[in-house]
Formats: sequence, structure tokens, C-alpha cells
Amino acid sequence: MNSIQLNLETFAKNILELDIIGLGLSKYMDRAELLTQDFLLRHVQLNIESLDEGLKESPESREDWRILKKEPRELVTKAGILRYRRRYFAHIHSNEKCFLVDKLVGVDKYERIDKSVKADICNLVSRHSYQESSYLACADLISKQSVKRIIKEVNIPEPPCLPQGEPLNVLHIQVDEDHVAMQDGRCKQHRIAVIHSPSQRRGKRVYLPQKRYWYYVNFMNKLNAQLTSDFHIDLVKTYIL
Repeated sequence: MNSIQLNLETFAKNILELDIIGLGLSKYMDRAELLTQDFLLRHVQLNIESLDEGLKESPESREDWRILKKEPRELVTKAGILRYRRRYFAHIHSNEKCFLVDKLVGVDKYERIDKSVKADICNLVSRHSYQESSYLACADLISKQSVKRIIKEVNIPEPPCLPQGEPLNVLHIQVDEDHVAMQDGRCKQHRIAVIHSPSQRRGKRVYLPQKRYWYYVNFMNKLNAQLTSDFHIDLVKTYIL
């Protein structure tokens, strides 16, 4: 039987056998989530390895590429660690070498963490510590040091300036820092700020107008520049209570 079909039938059988009355809702949801994650990882593995096998069996689909070897790969995803094996090819004319199936599915060379996990990390780190961001994005599968590298690698565009409206009498600046242990024993501090004008109500909901998150290494200079451009405030002339 086809491995992909067998995996699907096994998943359907296992999840239908779960007894929500015997387990209770909480345990049922936990078991169902684990089964779904296991199924998804296995399904993606089988799909990638099937594509790779197709490249091997169909020389016309990989014209001018010859097989060198087969190697394993691991990739941290939202569902867990994805593991699969694929073939390494060399071009007979240019001698370029690559894993063709990785190119087909959009996995970059040397990439260990899926792009969707990196995107979630960048979104979470403005509101959570590095360790909490790792836990929320991928069940703590990457270290604080890896989170730091992701933030440094991402080119986050500057947010657009806000249109100048009524002068602000009060501006809230909430600042926090995270301490990251380096491999050489040093400890580095990374500062994050949330800037917003006083809270307002929209119906029963309370929201923070003009909210901005900042993550900067050269913190004070960058923060002062952004306050000047977005809120027309000079931090040097501002009293912090």
C-alpha cells in the first residue's frame, strides 16, 4: 500500500478511536493534538522523500544532474522536528552541487528552522522573553541563543511615521530587557520598549492607541530618533518619572 495513504488511514483510525467521554475534554484535546502533529510530520516527510525518489527514477526531470549521495536533514517546524532523507546532486557541466528536492520545496541551504517559526519568533519577541518566544512558537525546540540570531538576521523595516495630530500631553514608555547567556560565559542585555499614548475605550474594550514596539541594540539613540519622527518628542527634553 502507498505509504502516504497508509499514514492517512492510520491517523484517521487512531483519532477516531479516541474516547472523549473516557478521556475527558482536556486529555482528548491533548491526545488529538499529538496525533495530528505526528501525522503532519510523517506526511510531509513522505511527500518530500517521494519527490526525491521521483527525481532519482526520472532522469529526464533532472536533466544534466547526477546523484552523488543521500543525506538526512532536520528542520524545526511548528509541528515539531521534521526529519527526512534526500539526495545530493551535481550538475555535469557547471559542477554546481545542491539538494534538488530542498530547492523544490523552498528549504534554504543550511536552514535549520522553518521560515514560519522565524516569523512567529519575530512577532512574539516584542512581548515575551526569548525563552517564552521559543516555547510559544515551537514548544521550546530552539535555544535563547537561536532566538537572538533570528532577530539579528531579520531585516525589520522601520514603521511608517504617524500623521501629526493633536499634541500629546502624556506618552507611556514601557521598557524591559532580556539577559542572554553567551557561549563564552558573558551575559548580554537586549532592550525592548513599548510606546503608546494613554489607553482608550472602544465600546467595552480597552486599547492602546499609536502602539509601537522597538527592539534595538543602540537603544537610547534609536528610541530618541523614533520618538522625534513618530511622536515629535525629544527624549532628551523629557522627564522620566
